[in-house]
Amino acid sequence: MNGIHSSLSANFLLKQNQNLDQLREQKVKQEKELQEVSSQFESLFVNQLLATMRDSIPESDLLPDSHGEKVFHSMLDREYAKIVSKSNGLGLGKMVYEELKPQLEK
Repeated sequence: MNGIHSSLSANFLLKQNQNLDQLREQKVKQEKELQEVSSQFESLFVNQLLATMRDSIPESDLLPDSHGEKVFHSMLDREYAKIVSKSNGLGLGKMVYEELKPQLEK
């Protein structure tokens, strides 16, 4: 009887340990996803900021922007925004992450 009880206890503990490992892995995965989304949000914000700044510059009649230049500027702003968000330039992504992280624990 003691051997059966000990075997059941060992199996129960093993199962509980596996469940804890799965929960830890899930939490780490969720935190990484939240970091990525927070970084993407910062990138989107910076892109919008750069586009608004670029639009505020009056166009010159001497050298009007072609369609190709507008596309290039849009792509350039997107790349600048990615670089800024990856280097924690504004810190907005980190603030969003820190604000939303407690929601993961609920």
